[in-house]
Amino acid sequence: MRGAEIKKLTWDKVELKTGFIKFITGNIKGKEKRLIPISPTLRDVLEAIRTKQRDTKVAPITGHVWKGKPMTEGWKTAFNATYRRAGLMGLWFHDLQHTFVTRKVREGWD
Repeated sequence: MRGAEIKKLTWDKVELKTGFIKFITGNIKGKEKRLIPISPTLRDVLEAIRTKQRDTKVAPITGHVWKGKPMTEGWKTAFNATYRRAGLMGLWFHDLQHTFVTRKVREGWD
């Protein structure tokens, strides 16, 4: 997913039962709909967030996944600090998108 898509992700796009995050025309950069597979780890994270939001009434089902509203640009600072602590130089957030696509193609995805 693109950074902007992650920041603005709402629960109506997350389909935990089918295991996909769904983007349709009109809310994505590309022209075609995309289905993003949800890994077991991401499923656990999303389910924990959803449970917390339901318990605390932070956000409705159509609300934003992250803190009940769109994330601020602070995620870029956190990403940069994390990869620097890991000793990785010259890494960009966009590189993660390439890695994901490469792994999915190797798994046989279209």
